[in-house]
Amino acid sequence: MTSREHLLEILRTPEVMAEVSVDDVPGLLGEVEQLRAQLWSRLLRAQTPRREAVQAPDRLLGLRDAAERLGVSVQWVRRHSRQLPFSVRISRKAVRFSERGLGLWIERHRGRG
Repeated sequence: MTSREHLLEILRTPEVMAEVSVDDVPGLLGEVEQLRAQLWSRLLRAQTPRREAVQAPDRLLGLRDAAERLGVSVQWVRRHSRQLPFSVRISRKAVRFSERGLGLWIERHRGRG
């Protein structure tokens, strides 16, 4: 039985710990630390935004550019601008669209329909 298998057995059945040889303890503790490091690394990677997303500045697009990216008419974008989560109201009559938000929205909605 490998030390990792032994560790899994101890985790599943804590009573087995009483049977662990003192000579096996350093190897098992090494496995625990290695596993902890891998889990922390995975957690930190998941919580850290991608480098490109942090560095890329967002641009505001006009109606025509947003319509072109979406593949719809300018009138459609104007009518639906209040429902689009990436729209940015500049004033009562002026609306722009976050380029980054639009890209993310397209990625999430790709294949639907």
